[in-house]
Amino acid sequence: MAQMIEKPLPIARDHVLLKLRSDGAPAPEPGQFVNIKAASGTDPLVRRPFSVFDYNDGIMEIIIRIVGRGTRLISGISAGEDIDMLGPLGKGFTLINGGRALLIGGGVGNAPLFYLARELKRRG
Repeated sequence: MAQMIEKPLPIARDHVLLKLRSDGAPAPEPGQFVNIKAASGTDPLVRRPFSVFDYNDGIMEIIIRIVGRGTRLISGISAGEDIDMLGPLGKGFTLINGGRALLIGGGVGNAPLFYLARELKRRG
């Protein structure tokens, strides 16, 4: 379970930034994702997967593109509301220390690259 700590922030047409706090969950690694249930009950049934855009001091940021009913419901969650979230999930990126990196992505696929770039910079 997680909690929306701020109202979703519109950042581009049909894209919002979610800021979540998930007490007790491990810190995500760059490249991992979370699955979010759009509403209580079974409609819509399937959870939506989202890459972690950033993580700092227990706050996870996720960018979602509103493409249908499920993502529209998620984008309408208010600050302070609980969110049924599983994660972090997945293996994440393989990180090396030192050297150079070339990060290439497109569209919403750019989302996990921000966290990756920040972590690579921190590692030198």
